[in-house]
Formats: sequence, structure tokens, C-alpha cells
Amino acid sequence: MLLEKDAWIQISQQDAIFEGVIRHAQRHATFLIFEIHSNCGKKRRLVFVDNAMDSVSWCHLNRIALQTN
Repeated sequence: MLLEKDAWIQISQQDAIFEGVIRHAQRHATFLIFEIHSNCGKKRRLVFVDNAMDSVSWCHLNRIALQTN
């Protein structure tokens, strides 16, 4: 599940939840890499691959991440 508002994002899968503000994002061909900074000061770098999701979700995730740059 993906929730977003401005540059804040929450990604959850089973027991893992990542949330925070997207500070940096880059797209390299079929990969999208971005860094999330949480309120408690933790940083997470996430990598997504385009063929791991449908094209609508891929475009939506790119729009969210890349608008922060």
C-alpha cells in the first residue's frame, strides 16, 4: 500500500512500514531510487523496479518521487 501527500510517503507491506519525507529521488532506466527521512531522523533508501508493478502504479510512484527534486 502506498499513501502520499506532497513529499510525505508511507509504504507498507506485511509487518514493514516505511514513512517519511522524500528528500532525494533518481530514475535510472527501469529503476527508481529514493531516500526517505523519517520524523525520528532515520533514513531509508528504497529501490523499485518498473516490472515489479503495473504501469499505472509505476507512473504514479515516479510522479510522487520525482516531483520532490
